[in-house]
Amino acid sequence: MAAGDLVPPAPVARSRRASGLTGSYVTVVCALFLTLAVVGASAWLAWRNARALEAASRTQEVRAAVARLLEDVTDAETGQRGYLLTSKEAYLAPYERGARQAPETLDRLAVLLAGDAAFNPVMAQLRALVGGKIAELAQTVASLRAGHREDALSLVQSDRGQSEMDAIRALTGRIADRQQAALNEQLRAVEAGGRMIVVIDGLGLGLLLLLAAAILRSTRRAVTVLRAAQADLARANDELEGVNERLEHKVAQRTADLTAANDEIQRFAYIVSHDLRAPLVNIMGFTGELEAATKTIAGYVSERVAIDPAAASADVVAAANEDLPEAIHFIKASTGKMDRLIAAILRLSREGRRVMAPEPIAMRPFLQGIADSLQHQSDASGAEIVIQTVPDITADRVMLEQIFSNLIENALKYLQPGRPGRIAVNGYRQGEAVVFEVCDNGRGIAARDHERVFELFRRAGDQRVPGEGIGLAHVRALVRRLGGTIGCDSQEGVGSTFHIRLPLSSESMGGTT
Repeated sequence: MAAGDLVPPAPVARSRRASGLTGSYVTVVCALFLTLAVVGASAWLAWRNARALEAASRTQEVRAAVARLLEDVTDAETGQRGYLLTSKEAYLAPYERGARQAPETLDRLAVLLAGDAAFNPVMAQLRALVGGKIAELAQTVASLRAGHREDALSLVQSDRGQSEMDAIRALTGRIADRQQAALNEQLRAVEAGGRMIVVIDGLGLGLLLLLAAAILRSTRRAVTVLRAAQADLARANDELEGVNERLEHKVAQRTADLTAANDEIQRFAYIVSHDLRAPLVNIMGFTGELEAATKTIAGYVSERVAIDPAAASADVVAAANEDLPEAIHFIKASTGKMDRLIAAILRLSREGRRVMAPEPIAMRPFLQGIADSLQHQSDASGAEIVIQTVPDITADRVMLEQIFSNLIENALKYLQPGRPGRIAVNGYRQGEAVVFEVCDNGRGIAARDHERVFELFRRAGDQRVPGEGIGLAHVRALVRRLGGTIGCDSQEGVGSTFHIRLPLSSESMGGTT
């Protein structure tokens, strides 16, 4: 056979190519449909497994809530027993925590079991038992606090608390057992679904291998398009880098402008406050001279009237003895207040220009030193200052001293009359920050004034307490300089808690602002 016979005529070749392409298309289409079927089956199984896992997760949450509830009630009972044995308030911490958290855990458990009506009677019984147990513990603690130790002991020695605790354990055990059985069933369903997914995905893998050959050609074309897109992306990145550089330059320039403006404002406040002092001192001096002259005039008028009642009219006598002294008194009060306000503005201005000097500070002895320095004020007010557990930080010592001194002094100013004052300072770590809390049982602050008290020259509460509305504004400015925040939680007639959140270390914030 001649070599030329091996090459089919052009129409025949085109027909074969077309037939081959048609066969390839059919294969690809069939493979695509089969793949879609596999994907659909896998998706359905995955959805079913996800539902089973969600149910298992809810079951685990129920078991955790049951364990947490039992732990809360046990903690409350342990704290009550410790307090009963020692009469020390420190042992009540587990009791108070458990008594507070047990109702919350019950609510959480009720939400988790809301979809299963079979648990409604159990939850009602459990809620009644837990409520009774907490009430029994509270009655014991109240009796001991009131000095009725025998009543408290007799209540503990009765079978009430033990029977309630046994019933609580029995009910929580029933719930936990049912949840464990449900969890086992859910896990078996997940395992069966997983095996089916493996089988179906194995079939899908074979189909994907068939698709790979068909996709290879289009992939090559996609690579060409991708290379062009990469070139466009490189050009866009270069342009974006230039934009970023210009933006950073603008940000740096604006930051410098803001810093300069801030410095100018502080200098302006300092100059204005300083220049206001001079005329104010003159006013205060001349007011003193007017006061002395008024006394002389009043004495003269009194002498003349004593000799001759008709020597001066009643208006002159009233002006000399009442009107002028009263006016001078108002002038002195106003200039005195203005002097204190100017001094406060100067203090704020100087503080804003001071260079920070961060250093490691052992907070408990540091705060105890502040409490000791205010001992005479707390003794005079019949209050106690308690420094609890606080973490150490690195910050500016002077600023910290001003912050906590202001807050504790403020608490001493606004104690609730007729109630022994108690001011407690505690703290705890929160990531890379530390949160300090200054708590008191004073008069409290109305909700509408929680933010207002931090504003300059704004005050809340009893206006008869001396002050110009500077202290808390100064505290917030200092806290912000240290890179922190401050907030207030308060209730009238109950007390206030100031939360100060500061970075664990303020070393990177040195300098002036």
